[in-house]
Amino acid sequence: MKEQTEKVDLNRRNFLKGGSMASVMAVMASGKDVLQPSPSLAQAASTNAGPPVKFGVIGCGYHGRDIVGTLAVLPNAPVVALCDHYGAFLRRTGRSAPDAKQYANYKDLLADENVEAVVIATPSHQHKEIVQDALKAGKHVYCEAPLASTIEDAKAVAMAAHQHPKQYFQAGLQFRSDPQRDFLVDYVRTGAWGQTVSARSQWHKKTSLIGAAN
Repeated sequence: MKEQTEKVDLNRRNFLKGGSMASVMAVMASGKDVLQPSPSLAQAASTNAGPPVKFGVIGCGYHGRDIVGTLAVLPNAPVVALCDHYGAFLRRTGRSAPDAKQYANYKDLLADENVEAVVIATPSHQHKEIVQDALKAGKHVYCEAPLASTIEDAKAVAMAAHQHPKQYFQAGLQFRSDPQRDFLVDYVRTGAWGQTVSARSQWHKKTSLIGAAN
């Protein structure tokens, strides 16, 4: 019984994760403000009927493969290029995007004029250099979280995005685009609840709670 519950919950979590990310990708592809209330996946697919934005995905590990699968459900975000220096990952991800060109070096992908936007799903310590190069190459950028592994690198990424206003830059922090959380940040900053001296956050998997209850 527990195993069956875990499988159902895993499928539910994957669907919600894919739907959330696909919505962000759809909004990015349309050039709309991601801080506006996010549409559902169905709405995003039906209302963003602009010309396709051709994506290249840099980093084909587990998360990169998941991203390619997410992009596949969008009508205007074809994956035209993939990059990973590990051939096995590249070939495996290529099964989900059989028409995409494959590159071992991300700079070769950035030189591909057919690529209009890139998704960066490499380890976080590589993000700064790839983001900087991608923006210089004139590509729109979606960079997965964590944005960087050091504060200095994060500042460099932010500066690079600021210096290239013609390109869209989106960090992979979907919850930061949630209007409820946006409201909460503004509320906290008003100081209406007094001075904050301590904060603690906690997260539990639903499967763990169900298992404990059983």
